Amino acid sequence: MSGKREADLVVVGAGAAGLAAAAAAQAGGLDVVLLEAKDRIGGRALTDAASLPSGPFDIGCHWLHDASENPFAAIALATGRRIRNTVHPGRMPRWLAVGGDIKGEAERAAAADYNAAAFAAFAEAGAAGRDVAGATVLDASSPWYPIFRGWCSALMGVPPERLSTADYAANRDTGENWPVCDGYGALVAAAFADVPARLSTPVAKIDGTGARMRVETAADGAIEAEDVILTVSTTVLASGAIEIAPGLPADLEAAIEACPLGHAERIGVALRRKIDGIPDQTAGHLFTKAGDQIGIMIHEFGRPELTGYLSGDLAKALGAAGEKAVFAVFRDALKEAFGADFENEIAAWTCSQWTGDPHIQGAYSAARPGEAHRRPRLREPAQERLFLAGEATHPERFASAHGAYMSGLRAVGQVRARRKRAGLE
Repeated sequence: MSGKREADLVVVGAGAAGLAAAAAAQAGGLDVVLLEAKDRIGGRALTDAASLPSGPFDIGCHWLHDASENPFAAIALATGRRIRNTVHPGRMPRWLAVGGDIKGEAERAAAADYNAAAFAAFAEAGAAGRDVAGATVLDASSPWYPIFRGWCSALMGVPPERLSTADYAANRDTGENWPVCDGYGALVAAAFADVPARLSTPVAKIDGTGARMRVETAADGAIEAEDVILTVSTTVLASGAIEIAPGLPADLEAAIEACPLGHAERIGVALRRKIDGIPDQTAGHLFTKAGDQIGIMIHEFGRPELTGYLSGDLAKALGAAGEKAVFAVFRDALKEAFGADFENEIAAWTCSQWTGDPHIQGAYSAARPGEAHRRPRLREPAQERLFLAGEATHPERFASAHGAYMSGLRAVGQVRARRKRAGLE
């Protein structure tokens, strides 16, 4: 067995939540062991720096959401990271293709009107205390509904029929969304590069039945600790991949089941040259003849590059089918819009596979309709010495890296409070 067998605290998972928790606990003088199943840190924050000649590409989180309140924005500015903090010109979408037909200004305006009205309807219903499926407050007969359905899935991870209006209204959003030019994932990895983590060390069991917590791993044996912070996704928790003894309270299990991960995959395509006539940072929709809506960003950061956002049921299927399947769908959608020869303009591509990743199993959490009230339970102690963290556990900043970061700090505060009650501090 490598490393120590005992610690004050074991943190499971080295995503933003686990990294923040481990760093904060170590800064406070605790002896911490950080365990990560993958061969890298960062979790759903991952930048592919090598695949695209156009530049680094975020496989996972990309936007510094709520920038004025986002700790990663402060880190980015303090460390000289390049960011884009200008707003998109005009409303979404600025570019629209339906069944291979590139639409004009009138159609784009109509789609933008529907998008804005639909999200406003979600917020209004949630603010009024209604926890219902988003689709029930929309005009689903509108010709713009199928396009919005895909766009909703891209932003929220789930389509309107599986979106909780109360959950949507609870999600705090300042509207300040700053992409990191060199990658959000690279920013997270650099910020926590000095935090020791045991990589390729998946946890099989967390046992709280003894005098101390016992964390069992196949690769590294067992580690005993006073407390454990568990940061894996709700979908992984619900799958039973990590055995927890003596089991979790019934209300917590219900909360975990109520807030599963939705599905979204990102694909980056480097072009041999920019597309004529389309400005930089043009965000839009591709709605294919097959009925798939794909969000698209054209010429991000001024690069000859396209970003595709495949989401919801489409992402769920493709995330399990493999990277080549993701590329094929996006490539065919681009050929439908720009012509069969457009494939020759593609220099390289890279994409995510979050749904098929056994350590993640999806994108970001979304409460089921009627069950948003269960989400706050995720932030409360799981057992006397077991605490959960991760984006799903933040009541207002879920589905974000900075929400995960904040949840890690909250969990450390809970550990310190328990230790004080127990006379350990």
